[in-house]
Amino acid sequence: METLQFNSDYWRQKIPGMQNYDIKTKLHLILSLVIFLSISIQCLLEYIFSTNIMAVKSRASLFMSHKPSANTLDGQFYPSMIYRLWHTLWPNVPGQLHKMIQLCAHKIVLGESNAIIKDSMFQIRIQRLTMQAENTGKESDSEDKKDWGKGYSGFSQDPVFHALRASVPESTGNIVKNIQNRETMFLAQDFAQNIDENIISGTSLRVMKMLSNVGICVSNQTIERLKTCISEGAIQLAVELITSGQLFFVIFDNISIFLCKSQQQLTNLNTMIHTTNLAITALPSISVTAEDLTAKHVLRGERVMGTNEDISPTPQDDVILANEFQALIADMLVHYAPRKPVSQWENMKVMKAEVAGMMLEDCPLKVEITNVCLAGIETTTLMAWRGSIMLRRTVHYMASHTTG
Repeated sequence: METLQFNSDYWRQKIPGMQNYDIKTKLHLILSLVIFLSISIQCLLEYIFSTNIMAVKSRASLFMSHKPSANTLDGQFYPSMIYRLWHTLWPNVPGQLHKMIQLCAHKIVLGESNAIIKDSMFQIRIQRLTMQAENTGKESDSEDKKDWGKGYSGFSQDPVFHALRASVPESTGNIVKNIQNRETMFLAQDFAQNIDENIISGTSLRVMKMLSNVGICVSNQTIERLKTCISEGAIQLAVELITSGQLFFVIFDNISIFLCKSQQQLTNLNTMIHTTNLAITALPSISVTAEDLTAKHVLRGERVMGTNEDISPTPQDDVILANEFQALIADMLVHYAPRKPVSQWENMKVMKAEVAGMMLEDCPLKVEITNVCLAGIETTTLMAWRGSIMLRRTVHYMASHTTG
């Protein structure tokens, strides 16, 4: 094993007592020796991090190690301190440092992207997919056996373009998967759905076809068929829930969709669609007696027998309100008060648990998970009670005329 030619005994003879000097004096000694011997900083650092001498390599390893328990970023990873000094004290250096970071980031992104597109989950043959559309041609579907992308290492197109485009939609995860989409059309499906909903919804067929030609989208007919299948499946689930025999709850909301604005003359005319969004919610824990209309009619007129004593607060109510008020104040102090002095704020978990125990709870209805089925959008316009009745007739017609 290689060792240093000048060990500690040599330096004790040459410079006795030097180990007792302060760190600044020792650093001056090392740097003066480097200057005297005409050794460049590059040569010195390169030898420190490439040598196999155990005494030097162990210290270099300690310098490069990560210490997550340290309080500061520089203390956790010493090279970050060197990078910060380069970045702040040498104004002409950041440009070159950024170039190095870009190359490193490119390798990381390239490796992640290759790992995704080469994953066995995405190796799907086009023959197994039903993605052909009318009037779109079949040339791209016939070239499946030939792996034309094998000769390309990484990005088949400019990654900067994809990075800029990826910052626009909300679902950037799907777009990152499609940066190198040259293996299969499976990844293009979800990306096309994202493109259609977030970027170019409502644009012309030429835009969709252009995106399909560059490999980042599929035909607009495919997207519309996908939406149709999802809608039909959701409506069928709602019909099955309605006809199952259990109680259900109808949720509807009137929505107005703005289409266009006419030329402004004496009146301001807009073209809009007034429809109703509809959902069906199952009520599995509700008894069928809830539909007993006769029992509800018996209760009519009972409110006339009520008195002020029925709604007046009691002394017990005052005690409950006072305790709840104190609990709210304690909760605000525990969560938002300054933590000074720290000695008075020890065992925060215990404090929060005690405050949570002070909070009163009143939950007469048990929380349960229900089944909600979207029943689509109806053309019925809600106009007070008449529109509500029309909507109920529409739901009844849908349940009785929709087949599985």
